[in-house]
Amino acid sequence: NAPPTARITSAIRHGHAHPWMYEALSPVLQATEASNSEIERALMSGVDFSKDPGAIMDVALYMSRIGLDERALKLFREVAQANPYRPEPYALALASAKRLNDAEGIQWACLGILRQAWTSEQAAIEDRALRVAKATVEQLRDANQSEQADAFEQALEDVGMRDHIVKVRWTGDADVDLMIEEPSGTICSLQTPRTPGGGVLVGDAYASGYILDGNTET
Repeated sequence: NAPPTARITSAIRHGHAHPWMYEALSPVLQATEASNSEIERALMSGVDFSKDPGAIMDVALYMSRIGLDERALKLFREVAQANPYRPEPYALALASAKRLNDAEGIQWACLGILRQAWTSEQAAIEDRALRVAKATVEQLRDANQSEQADAFEQALEDVGMRDHIVKVRWTGDADVDLMIEEPSGTICSLQTPRTPGGGVLVGDAYASGYILDGNTET
């Protein structure tokens, strides 16, 4: 009979990967006193044969949990390069980059997060990236790296631009649900709050001056 690690890695190689497999693989290797490099190599064997960004994300996330942040960061960047409008790689990469104290990785992750709009439920991700970005600018200036600080600050301003912002405002007890048909034919709506083309339904908001300003959906 093949050992458990061989069976799991074989399943991953042949496109039958499931998140639990990565969770199971590392403890088995650790139980056999495998080194971090061996664990990384076993996990990467699945990545090498996988075409599924979701499976690669699972591996990267698991690597970040067990301390393999350097490799995890590389995988997050690969997924983001192939799927630039997918928000998760940037958000997860920021944590790994911070643990590594990787200044370039931190800047890349912050810009990736702030380049996109986020729903009201995900606002904390955007807020955290903004705080980290501002702290990074200050650190660069404190280290007398004014040129790098200026470049990063300019990049932060540029990524804050949006192609289009649509806001519907109304008063009264009625409810309005916003649906936007994008040039590619996709629909951004409550049913699809984030589209492959980068559209994001930010959400409903009640203005503080209800009678004057009314309700909004953006």
